[in-house]
Amino acid sequence: EGAAAQLRAVPGVDGGGLALDFDLSRAYGHAIARRVLSLDLPDNYEFTFDLKADSGVNNFEVKLIDEEENVWWNKRLSVTFPTEWTPQY
Repeated sequence: EGAAAQLRAVPGVDGGGLALDFDLSRAYGHAIARRVLSLDLPDNYEFTFDLKADSGVNNFEVKLIDEEENVWWNKRLSVTFPTEWTPQY
């Protein structure tokens, strides 16, 4: 409660990107962006993306949840975000 967040399209490294604008100044909380995708993935897959931010040090998490509620969670604590597009592996 007290957190505000909004998604918007932005130019990315190679095509379109997605920006998550957030304000946590009136809250101790988090901002979430969700998207439902239907993907057939091989047994051995890898997600990569480019990241840049205008943000102070904060945590950064990515969660992928399948139709059986299995969760893959990558959690990075106290991240100093890059100010230029930087590949994330």
